[in-house]
Amino acid sequence: MRHSTLLLLQLIFFAVMEIHPSERTILNSIDFGSKIGLSLPKGDSKQTDKLDAAAGFKVSLKNADLRLYESLSTEVPATMQALSDGLGSPRYGFGITLFGKSVPTTIKAGKNSHSKSLSKIKNPSPSTAATPLRQSFAFSTGIHSSLPTLSSAEQPLSATLNIGIPKNSVLDGLSIDALVDEKMDTALSASAEKRLGKLSSMHFALTGARFFIENGSAVLKKSGAEFRPDYYLSGLAEFSLRTPIVKANARIGAQESPYDANPVWLSLECRTGYRNVISDFSFFAVPTSELTPRTAPLIGANSSIQRTLTQIGISPQTVFLFGSESPAAVRLGAHAIAARKITSTKNAEMMDVGKIRVAESFESKRTTVRHDLTVANILISGNPPNKTSTPEKYVTNSISVSRKSAKLNMTADISHKHVPPYSSSHPATDTFTSTLTATPGLSKTLSASGKVSLTFKDARKSGGEFSFSASCKFKSKKASASLKCGVEIPF
Repeated sequence: MRHSTLLLLQLIFFAVMEIHPSERTILNSIDFGSKIGLSLPKGDSKQTDKLDAAAGFKVSLKNADLRLYESLSTEVPATMQALSDGLGSPRYGFGITLFGKSVPTTIKAGKNSHSKSLSKIKNPSPSTAATPLRQSFAFSTGIHSSLPTLSSAEQPLSATLNIGIPKNSVLDGLSIDALVDEKMDTALSASAEKRLGKLSSMHFALTGARFFIENGSAVLKKSGAEFRPDYYLSGLAEFSLRTPIVKANARIGAQESPYDANPVWLSLECRTGYRNVISDFSFFAVPTSELTPRTAPLIGANSSIQRTLTQIGISPQTVFLFGSESPAAVRLGAHAIAARKITSTKNAEMMDVGKIRVAESFESKRTTVRHDLTVANILISGNPPNKTSTPEKYVTNSISVSRKSAKLNMTADISHKHVPPYSSSHPATDTFTSTLTATPGLSKTLSASGKVSLTFKDARKSGGEFSFSASCKFKSKKASASLKCGVEIPF
């Protein structure tokens, strides 16, 4: 397997050289990367030390990119057999851009990851991450393919094609994407943009896909809703409007289902602002949930059951700017989410949960200070049938301070997480975490990070962990190398 992989990469490399025969000696850059981490077990644990490592390289040519990485995970000390078993499959990828600016065409192949519209099809449920000080309001469509990195996870072998059509009299941009992978999952997407004057624009996209959906849920089997694994179709339509007054992203998706009804889901995100105040609003719903089995209102293209039926979020924030010679900003924001979900039990029960997060920050040229307070998994209504299906309420409080200077860049984080008692057999839990990261100088060739975590249950220490990592990077005109080492020590 590894011999065939190396042969394939060599063939690709020489193919690129043939495309640019006059540039055989020209190399934009070559980057070598490696990392190694050691995890020690608890003193009373029967487990052994664990070693995780990865290494590889990235070669950048004028219009091409070639990557190869290998990972290792094994116990220490390790035998030759354990080392062989701990080696993962090589993660490789290749990308090339053809035809310049006339009709820019990008081809990527390898064990790549995919995002944007495809991520929405695989996992339609909205994010529950509260972001009270979010500054960007992005809208990303198409099938974005990312080549492997030193820390990326294993992915199926795939190939993607992206064709960009330059601006014309009708549209200001058109992009077409296609995907196929080794499991014969396929997708096709088209995105277009139209400007409406100097400050306004609209963007729309259509994506269709076919994915193999498996029936791996024990809950579906227990509730009599199991189905035969097969290929199912998915569709997604997206629309975005940008004006000086309001920004809006709208999506409607449909998923072919193994049951009688095919689910449909909707999502809407809006942002408006006036002077120094910005307000965000989000909405998500599965209007067909009454037509599908209660335990599976929507199954994403990644075979996961989407348990969120509706979700509403609102996030106001304001910013105060001051100072002329040394400008600074103070930001204040809040984010509240209310969602209706179903429990992952045989008799799926509905429950309403909420999340609230408030944050404040001070930002200047060299200093940033931020405070966050989060109350999550608030049970608003509903009766979860057991402990495992009951959302675990928790409260987190964190402070982050970062300072930049010519000699040293430092970031310090302190956080506390409190989980209230559930019953006499499940006492309160408190976790304290402190992290310090330092990077000497402005070159960022060296950096170090230390982290200490303490956990208390019923006011008694139940666990702790210390971790330390250091990284260095060496760079020349056409080459660079990086090394990261880390250790985790429980106590």
